[in-house]
Amino acid sequence: MVLLIIFIIFIIAIIYRIIYKSEYFGDKGQRGENYVRIFLERNVQDKIILNNVKLKKKNSTCQIDHVLISRKGVFVIETKNYSGKIYGNAEQEHWRQIIGYNANNTFYNPIKQNLAHVFEIKKVINRNIPVYNCVIFASGNIEDVNAYEVFTPETFIIFYDSIKDIMGISDIKEIASEINKKTEEDNISDEEHVNNVVNNQRKIEMGICPRCGGRLMIRKGKYGEFYGCSNFPRCKFKKNIDDF
Repeated sequence: MVLLIIFIIFIIAIIYRIIYKSEYFGDKGQRGENYVRIFLERNVQDKIILNNVKLKKKNSTCQIDHVLISRKGVFVIETKNYSGKIYGNAEQEHWRQIIGYNANNTFYNPIKQNLAHVFEIKKVINRNIPVYNCVIFASGNIEDVNAYEVFTPETFIIFYDSIKDIMGISDIKEIASEINKKTEEDNISDEEHVNNVVNNQRKIEMGICPRCGGRLMIRKGKYGEFYGCSNFPRCKFKKNIDDF
C-alpha cells in the first residue's frame, strides 16, 4: 500500500512538472498563437493573416506573431498566453503576472515590445494607412491592465468592428504581397532569430546598446532609474535597471 502511494505521488509530480514547463515555455506560447490565428480566421471577413513574420532590422531581427490586413487597415498583433492575473499600463516598462499566492512574475510591457514591430511594418508598406498596435491575451485575467491596445480575442473583435472600412480587396492583397516579399528577401530562419535575441542580451549584459553599439548609462525617468543609450536622442534604446 505504501509503495502504491509513493508511486502515485511520483506520477503526480511528473504530471505537475510537465504542466509547469508548458506554462512557462514555448509550447504554451505556440498554443496561444494558434488559438488567436484560428479565432481571427473565423471572425474577421475579407482579410489576409500573415503569421510568424520575421524581418531584419538594424543590427538585429524581429518576429511578429500576426499581421492582420483587412479593409480596416493593418493590425500588428502580439499574442500572450499567460495564466493568472495581469497588472500593468501603457507607460510601465514591466508588467506583473500573479498566479496563486506565491508566484509573482514580471515581463516586459508587450505594448512597447510590439511598437518595434509596428515600426518595421510601417517601413515595409510605406503607405498612409492606419497600422494598429494590438496585444491579445489568449488567456489570463487582464481586468487590471490599463491600456487601450490590450484585448482578449473577444474584445479585439468589438474594437475591430468599430473601425470604418478604408481599403479594397486589391489593397489588401498588395500590402500582403509587399510584406511577403520582404520576408522572402530577408530569409530569416528561426535559429537565426533566436541567435540574434541571445546576442543582443549578451550585449546588454556587457553594457553595450544592441541597436547602435553605444554605451548604456544609468538615467532617471518618470518611473525611476533605467539604462539608456549614450547616443540619445539619436538612439532611444532603454532597459529597466532591474533586468541586470
